[in-house]
Amino acid sequence: IAAFFHYAAFYRISTERIRITSGLGAGKVREIPLGQIRSVTVRREVLNQWFDLGALVITPREDRVEPAVLKGIPDPERLKQQLDWLAGLREPARSA
Repeated sequence: IAAFFHYAAFYRISTERIRITSGLGAGKVREIPLGQIRSVTVRREVLNQWFDLGALVITPREDRVEPAVLKGIPDPERLKQQLDWLAGLREPARSA
């Protein structure tokens, strides 16, 4: 059980930032403002594809800052599109 809480991560995505909390209680907190995102990529493993899960790799604009990896994300392609739009990396999809 202790290992679960040690490695657990919780993600909160708002229209302004991504907040990543890892660990239990007063664990580590990392915030990435959406305006500071350089790219969002989807990473999938074979087993996760069966359950439509994946990981999002969030690369910040600053070169010396490590990318953040959000694991266990349901429908990661949809969330990537939303984050791309919120971060200003692409235009919203137009309906016909």
